[in-house]
Amino acid sequence: MYISLTLAYLGEAGFLIQTWPLIILPLTLAYINWIVISLEEDLLKKEFKEEYEIYCNQVHRWI
Repeated sequence: MYISLTLAYLGEAGFLIQTWPLIILPLTLAYINWIVISLEEDLLKKEFKEEYEIYCNQVHRWI
């Protein structure tokens, strides 16, 4: 989901011929990676416990 949102963000920046979004993108991705995904993972661990741990061992965070 986050990869597709990043690609859409880049596509929109390219379509509008704007470079300033490219400067903000790394900050946005860092926030998503360290804050948003961490909170989501904590909630999923509480909800699904061992099932989620098994899933995490099989699937990478971004891909």
